[in-house]
Amino acid sequence: MENWQTLVAAYKAHLQSVGKSSYTVKQYALDAKQFADLYKEDELVNDLLTRYVEFLKEQYTVNSINRKLAVVRSFLVFLYMRQEVDMYNEALLKPMMKEPIQLSVLSTRQVEQSLSVWPSCQLSADTDENEWLAIRNGAITELIAELGLKPAEVVKMQWKHIDFDKNMLTVLASKAYRTIAFSLKLHAVLTH
Repeated sequence: MENWQTLVAAYKAHLQSVGKSSYTVKQYALDAKQFADLYKEDELVNDLLTRYVEFLKEQYTVNSINRKLAVVRSFLVFLYMRQEVDMYNEALLKPMMKEPIQLSVLSTRQVEQSLSVWPSCQLSADTDENEWLAIRNGAITELIAELGLKPAEVVKMQWKHIDFDKNMLTVLASKAYRTIAFSLKLHAVLTH
């Protein structure tokens, strides 16, 4: 087998020849070099892969590991096509599953407290502008709480997206939209 550094250089040239961006070429070459630097003389590719995956698990996050494994997979395919390496165990390059993130949710009491902030600000407002801001912010808070809207979706809303006769709201996404029914309580808040 050729020197691994020569193979990394050939892989980099290959990436450039197929039109990869300069950033992609740089990052892929760095990851391929990192993999090649772990090679020990006369070591089998599967043994090297096993050591590399263990090394990655000690040093990187799941996202980084999966990206580096994808690069090594591409690098080994390149080497296999050049008949520089024998077949390898593809299962060793299987992407890692991310740990599910446990979302914390507000208790019923916390939701009630957060929804009561703006009405109390409205009652204690000292100017018409502050009262209007409290009404507006209260409506936004009610929209998000009741319908589970994202703040970006609320920002895109216009009055024409609300059908008060049918209690339906049109929510715009980047390339689509959806309609959602809303309660009489929210109807009263929006009407106010």
